[in-house]
Amino acid sequence: RDPNTANNTSSAQPAPTAPTGAAAQTFCEISDARVSNLIATGSNLKWYAAATGGSPLDPTIVLTNNGKYYASQTIAGTESITRFEVTVTITLTAAPTTSSASQSFCEISSAKISNLSVTGTNIKWYTALSGGTILPVTTALVNNTIYYASQTLNGCESKNRVAITALITVTPAPTGTSIQNFCEVSAATIADLAINATGLVRWYDNETSTVPLASTRALVNGETYYATQTVNGCESAKAAI
Repeated sequence: RDPNTANNTSSAQPAPTAPTGAAAQTFCEISDARVSNLIATGSNLKWYAAATGGSPLDPTIVLTNNGKYYASQTIAGTESITRFEVTVTITLTAAPTTSSASQSFCEISSAKISNLSVTGTNIKWYTALSGGTILPVTTALVNNTIYYASQTLNGCESKNRVAITALITVTPAPTGTSIQNFCEVSAATIADLAINATGLVRWYDNETSTVPLASTRALVNGETYYATQTVNGCESAKAAI
């Protein structure tokens, strides 16, 4: 053997450096961010709850506010000794507020989601306290139904929602004889029409009109008039005479 020939020895693979990335990462509370949502640049990442030691975290573990998480990377089968530290901030957006948890509307007003009153920003409405599908603001309100509102601030929607119960007041139409006769000589007017009602009566000249007739308007032979009554601020449907 030639003594001048150097021995061939294999050098150990050096441990890779820690991964890199943003040391502070922010998530919205409603997203239920998990370990799998943490971001770092590296290969074959593993996340830990400590800077050294411990076991890799399950990717499905939910992140905690102000929690610290540590990432290693593995290259060519060798895991980095040092780990990249990330501090997590969970943005908590408060639910919107309301001055009344029960809100009343008149049936005749055809109230919609947009008529519900809450204080907040970028309001979204749902039929459930959590999850569910966003309701269009044109959705008609249903009596004795609870609607739930969230708000979104700085891109984060509130996880909690405020509950509002919609109450629809139904005022019955007044009643009366559908055909009423008058003598021509009497010069009968709207005021002479007989109607049974407990509230304020209004008369209209068609089913869709919103302009009441004057009580002094002369009646026309064969013409149909439409009466409503208003009780506690809610007007009824129309009754035809």
